[in-house]
Amino acid sequence: MTKSEIVRTVDHEPPFTAFEPTPFRKARAGESLQIEINLVAEVEENFRKLAFVKPNLPNMMTFAIRSDEGAIPSRNNYSGEGSAPPPLSYFCAGIAFCLMSHLKGFIHERNLDIKSYTVEQRLIFSRGAPEDLELSGKTGASCDLFETHVIVESDEPAAAVKALIEDAQAVCMASVALVNPVPSVTRVQLNGDAI
Repeated sequence: MTKSEIVRTVDHEPPFTAFEPTPFRKARAGESLQIEINLVAEVEENFRKLAFVKPNLPNMMTFAIRSDEGAIPSRNNYSGEGSAPPPLSYFCAGIAFCLMSHLKGFIHERNLDIKSYTVEQRLIFSRGAPEDLELSGKTGASCDLFETHVIVESDEPAAAVKALIEDAQAVCMASVALVNPVPSVTRVQLNGDAI
């Protein structure tokens, strides 16, 4: 893969060492569908990173995705090259793409005549200075705003369009992960040993 290839499919599974991905199991009647997204990310050089991402759904491909930071001067003059989207751009796009997939599904299911729809989102993030984190002992980052605008062109009644948006947003896994508390586990291995 060359530096110019930001996203491409690969014909191998990600090289997992810390856990074994859970095989997909079709939900039975009355059960929730569980989808697992697994990835391995590694540093290439400076702020350039490479991730291999694979959902556990049947017939889903593994994608190799590059990320970088912008060439923004920092205190230590150490920055990215702007060779690929930064991680937060993927994160934000993923939320919009997920919502749009659910919208498409509900439009089809409900046989709605939607001429077009677009999603505009604004997410505002903040991060304190590293020295503030050391002094306060508090979380150094936050998401301060998650704003979504769904722009729809349709002759459908307003109530049907409103229900479409509300229902799609309620099942959008990416949106829900952002706005609801999620159990979180971080494990660290140093030279092959858990610490």
